[in-house]
Order: sequence, then structure tokens, then C-alpha cells
Amino acid sequence: MNESVGAAIIAANGLRFLRDAAADLMDRAPDDHVVEQVRRTARTVDGVLGIEKVLARRFGVGYRIVLHVEADPAMSLRDAHVLGGRVRRTLRTRLPFVVDVVVHMEPSPLQPPR
Repeated sequence: MNESVGAAIIAANGLRFLRDAAADLMDRAPDDHVVEQVRRTARTVDGVLGIEKVLARRFGVGYRIVLHVEADPAMSLRDAHVLGGRVRRTLRTRLPFVVDVVVHMEPSPLQPPR
């Protein structure tokens, strides 16, 4: 009898771990607080006027983030590239769960502060 209970507990735990692993393999979306932390942190970088999209997927023990950053449409390509690098470094430095970041720069419909 005790062996049956032990086997049932092991089987239940195995199924739970299998379900979590399968969900990660199927690109389960992270909790909303993860996306909100990324959005809020990216907006702290000087020059970022808005965040259009945040996509996150499991990548090992952390998340790979794809982020669409809105900036001044008159910004040069070089300056936009530099800003994207600052956003990437800020996210990887301040958020330990961020393993990798891809930044797409977008022209902002908002007027930048002058």
C-alpha cells in the first residue's frame, strides 16, 4: 500500500514537471508582471518615447525579449542604433531574468520633448 502511494506521488510530480516543460517549449507567455517590468525599465532610458510591443519567450533559465521601442522619427540611424544598444544594456543589467534582447526601433507618433 505504501509503495502505491509513493508511486502516485512520484507520478503526479513527474506529470507536473512535464506539463511545465511542455508549456515552455510551446512558447507560453510569461506572467504579465514580467512584461510590465520590461516595459517600465525600457521607458527609463533617455530618448525612449514609448514601447510599442514586448514579446518574451523562455530561453534557458530566463527570457529572450523582443522589444519595439518608439523614438524621435527625426533621429539618425546611428543615433537610433545607439539608443537601441542603451535599451538592451539597461534591460540586461537591471533585470536578471533577461537573458537576451532584440530591439526594433520605431518612429514615435508622439513629439519628443525639446
